[in-house]
Amino acid sequence: MTEQGQGPEQLEVHAYTLEAVGGAAPAALAVEDAATMAPMLPLRIVLRGSGFRIGALDPVIRVGDVVVRRFEISSDQRTIVGYVDEVPPEGAEISVEYPSRGRAVLPEPFTISKLGGAPPVA
Repeated sequence: MTEQGQGPEQLEVHAYTLEAVGGAAPAALAVEDAATMAPMLPLRIVLRGSGFRIGALDPVIRVGDVVVRRFEISSDQRTIVGYVDEVPPEGAEISVEYPSRGRAVLPEPFTISKLGGAPPVA
């Protein structure tokens, strides 16, 4: 939320985490092994940043060409929790875009290794 007289908070994406919703992530993840990944789908992705507005127009959230679906924006507008139904490619760009406000890109590319229990990026 912004103070009176100031413009809207800047749209930014700072960090993300991943969780396997369909089942536990295997100890060693082989990115190219679709059969190994399928039981873990969907994947929950949690984006942290600022300026995630709740309003009439929803943002378009993508990991590469994979659209994040069934998402919710927190009441403080700093977290988005959503789901992907396929595994995005390694190194894919993570972005949040509002048609009237522009696009924010996470500096860190997507990696499935985040499922291995690595600590979240701050």
